[in-house]
Amino acid sequence: MSRRGASLVLKLFGVMLAGSVVMASGPAFALDDSPGRRAAAADADCYASPSAATCDNTDPEASGCSNDAFTVSQAYLWHHTEGGEPTARENAVVELRYSPHCGTNWSKVRVFDGAAPIQVHLCREGYNTCTDLYTGYGTLAYSDQLYAPNVTATAYGACCWGYGAGPAWAEVSG
Repeated sequence: MSRRGASLVLKLFGVMLAGSVVMASGPAFALDDSPGRRAAAADADCYASPSAATCDNTDPEASGCSNDAFTVSQAYLWHHTEGGEPTARENAVVELRYSPHCGTNWSKVRVFDGAAPIQVHLCREGYNTCTDLYTGYGTLAYSDQLYAPNVTATAYGACCWGYGAGPAWAEVSG
């Protein structure tokens, strides 16, 4: 990833974990809980009548949008140097998911070697509209979805704090 891309990720995640080491041009991640998803009624509205108004910031599982979803692109998560160069690959991936029925995208992170802290985030049209940053601990996490049938969406993921330089992270677009 270029230094510009690493700087973008830093801006995207922008929240710093108190007392952690922050990479100069890599992301800064926090482990606080996000405010939570919209009410379940909003999820049903998305599936029945997909649009930005009904689908943005809803749960892809609860809405039913995940039923026909597929992975558009994916990437392994990597630890990075302070300069943003990848150094060590984690056994975890970030996926950009898409539902043709709902026209929505979301970010999904899978960790294959046991539970770890995970963070997910999705943006459409660059950094124009983004979901909240969701955090958890386990082997799987996913973000809210955004309506993006004809625009570029980018999935961001992080996990596995270690190697003395913060989390492994990656981004994928489609």
